[in-house]
Amino acid sequence: MKLRAILLILCLLAFFSATSGGYLYYSSLNKSAFIEAETRSGSHAEISKSISGPIIRTVGYTILALCVLIGLSVLVLYNLAKSDIVKRMKAEEALRASEEKYRSMMEAMTDAAYICSHDFRVEYMNPAMIKRIGHDDTGGSCYQAINGLEEKCPWCVHHKVQKGEHAVTEIVSPKDNRTYSVSHSPIHHVDGTISKLTIYRDLTELKKMEAELLKARKLESIGLLAGGMAHDFNNLLSIIMGNISMVQDDVKPDDQIAQLLNDAQEASRRAQELTRQLITFSKGGAPVKQLGSIKDLLKEIIIFIPADSNVKCEFLIPPDLSPVEFDEGQMQHAFKNLIINAAESMPESGLIKVRAENLIFKSEIEEKSLALAAGEYVKISIQDHGVGICSENLVLIFDPYFSTKEMGTQKGMGMGLATTYSIIKKHGGNIIVESEVDVGTTVTIYLPAYVKKAQKIEPIETQKLPKTAIRTRKILLMDDEKSIRHLAIQMLSRLDYDAETAKDGEEAIALFKRAMDSDKPIDLVILDLTIKGGMGGKDVIKILQKIDPQVKAIVSSGYCNDPVMTDCKKYGFAGALPKPYAKKDLKDMLHNIL
Repeated sequence: MKLRAILLILCLLAFFSATSGGYLYYSSLNKSAFIEAETRSGSHAEISKSISGPIIRTVGYTILALCVLIGLSVLVLYNLAKSDIVKRMKAEEALRASEEKYRSMMEAMTDAAYICSHDFRVEYMNPAMIKRIGHDDTGGSCYQAINGLEEKCPWCVHHKVQKGEHAVTEIVSPKDNRTYSVSHSPIHHVDGTISKLTIYRDLTELKKMEAELLKARKLESIGLLAGGMAHDFNNLLSIIMGNISMVQDDVKPDDQIAQLLNDAQEASRRAQELTRQLITFSKGGAPVKQLGSIKDLLKEIIIFIPADSNVKCEFLIPPDLSPVEFDEGQMQHAFKNLIINAAESMPESGLIKVRAENLIFKSEIEEKSLALAAGEYVKISIQDHGVGICSENLVLIFDPYFSTKEMGTQKGMGMGLATTYSIIKKHGGNIIVESEVDVGTTVTIYLPAYVKKAQKIEPIETQKLPKTAIRTRKILLMDDEKSIRHLAIQMLSRLDYDAETAKDGEEAIALFKRAMDSDKPIDLVILDLTIKGGMGGKDVIKILQKIDPQVKAIVSSGYCNDPVMTDCKKYGFAGALPKPYAKKDLKDMLHNIL
C-alpha cells in the first residue's frame, strides 16, 4: 500500500513536471515563431508551417522527459521495494530462528513443561512432559491431561496468569503422588490473548534429602546430649557397682542380704547395657571396622528370634556378596534389633525374608534421595508380613525412646532403631524403612562395599611376661570424679595394691615423675579417657611414654565404643577397662597385664 502511494505521487510529479515544462517551452517558442513568420510573409499558411516544427519538437522533448522521470521513479520504487522485502525476509528469518531456539530450549529441558490457552486447552507439551504423563495430549484440557482430574485443579492460578501475573506453587500431583514446584508465566499474543506456560520441577528427591538431613541433624543433637548423659551415668554406675562388689566381699553367700546385693548388681548391669546403647547412638560410639563378610553375620541373626516363636527365616544371599568393613559387635547389635522387631510384628507366625545383593551407584544423582555417594554397595533387606507401621509413626521410628511397645526392660525401651540408625550411619551407609499397615515392613540397609583386594593378615605371636607377686605393685589412678578415686583406693587396697590417685593429667604426670625418682616407681597407671577441663588419658599417655617408654597403662571410660577403648594398643595402652566396673573386673584386668 505504501509503495503504491509513493509510485502514484512520483508519476504525478513526473507528469506535471513534464507537462508544465513542455507547455512553457511551447508557449515561448510559439510566440516568437508567430511574430517571426508574420514579419516575413504575413501568410497564415506560412505561419502554421513555421510553428508546427517547434511544436513537434516540444512534444517529443516532453515525452522524453516524462519517460526519464518514470524510469527514475520505477528505479527508486524498485530499490524501496527491494529494501522492504529484504527487511521482511530478515524479520521472518529471525522469527523462525527465535521460534526454533525456544522450541529447542523447551525440548531440551529436563523439567516437564506445557503451554495451554485461555480456555485450558493444551497447545504444546515438551518431551519431558510427554514422558511424565505417558503420551502427547495436545488439544486436551490441562487439568485432565497433566493431573488426571475431571475439573479445574484446586491450586489453579489460571486467572492470575490471564491478568499477566506470574505465579509459583508447590503441589503433590494426584497423578503420580510426587512433589513439584510449578511455575506459571503468561505468553502474550498479538491478537491480545494470553497463553500460560507451566513448568513442573520435581522436588520429590530433594524433599527426601531435606527430611533425611533434618533427621540426621536432630539425631546428632540428641546424640550429643545422650553421650554426655551416658558418660556421667556410667561414672555413677561405677560407684554403685563398685560399692556393691565391696559389700558382697563382706557378706556370706548364704546370707539373706547377698541375694539383694546380687539383684542390685544385676540391675546395674542392665543399666550398663542401656548406657552402652546411648553411647553407640551418640558420637562417642565410633565403630572399629574390620574387613569381613556380612553374609555370615546375617545368617547368625536367626538366633535372636525367640525360641517359642513360630516365625521362620528365609535367606537369599549370593555367594559372591562383596566384603564390607564393619564393627562386628555394633553390626550384630543393629541386626539383632531389626530381627527382633520383625519377629514381634508377627506374634502368631510368619516368615522373615533376609536378602542381600551387590549394588553399584554410578553417580550421586542416581540415588540422591539415599544420601549416598557413587560407588559399590551391599544392599540388605529384612522383610516381614506383620502388622506394619502407620504413616504417623513411620517418621518417628528412629527417634530415641519412641516405641509402640509396652515400656520396660523386657519390652520396649525405644532405643533399638535409634541405635541401629546411628550404627549404619557411622558405617557410611543408610537405612530406609517402608511399611504398610496389615501388609508388613521392609527395612533396607546400604553399606559401602570393600572394593580393594583383601589381604590376609597373619597374627603376630606375643609372649607374656612371667607374672610376679603383685603384693608390692603400685597403681596410679587418674579420674576427675572424687567418689571414683575414693572407691578405687579401697578396691586396690583390698586387692593388695598400693594406690595413688590424681584428679587430672597435670597431677598424674607430677606424681608419676616423683615416683620415678623414688625407690617405689609406678608399676601401672589407670587413666580416665576424658577429664573435664583438662588433659585426658589419650594425651597423658604420650607424655608418660616420653618419661618412661616402658610404662604400662590402662585406659578407662564410659565411652566403651570410643576408638581408643576398642583399639587401645594403637594408642599406647596395654588394656581398656570400660566403666562401670566392679572389683572383679578391675582384678582380672590388673592380673592380665601385671
